[in-house]
Amino acid sequence: MKLLPRVAVAAGVVLLAAGMSRAQTNAAAPGDVSEYRLKAVFLYNFAKFADWPDGTLGEPGEPIVVGVYDAKPFEGAFGDLEGKRAKGRPLILLEGQTFSELEGCHIVFLNAPDDLLIKSLLQRLRSRPVLTVGERTGFCRWGGIVNFSMQEGRVRLQVNRVAAEKAGLQLSAQLLEVSELVDKGDD
Repeated sequence: MKLLPRVAVAAGVVLLAAGMSRAQTNAAAPGDVSEYRLKAVFLYNFAKFADWPDGTLGEPGEPIVVGVYDAKPFEGAFGDLEGKRAKGRPLILLEGQTFSELEGCHIVFLNAPDDLLIKSLLQRLRSRPVLTVGERTGFCRWGGIVNFSMQEGRVRLQVNRVAAEKAGLQLSAQLLEVSELVDKGDD
């Protein structure tokens, strides 16, 4: 597992929460944190910087459910986020290996090892109000909304606004500002 600077995680969280300057998200300092701990923090922040259609999140106070196709790489990375809230709602993590296990989620991280499986899951989620997140080359081109891309040892974000619009989601300007825009239709 590749390790990233701990301060980069803190800087990323602060920047996502308070303005997000593209230049500052690349800051790094001594200390180590796992790539997946950083991705877990980003998933939490995506819940804060996305808006779902009215009624999609249920009654006030109901949780925002983050589904992860395969949680093994995260190995406890979500522990720091227990008890955290976004939009006045608790975050709950759900691990699933099938579409039916993930279909009630508001955010879904698709990290399956098979591109055809990811494409199939994206097709089934396409017009649902679900923020799809991945980490594969081509994820946004296939219709995914947010993709993690490792460049020069740092996690970068790619966003497909067309896919977000099809899902009925609004992404904040702060999130878009720190992302590479990959606005493409589905392949």
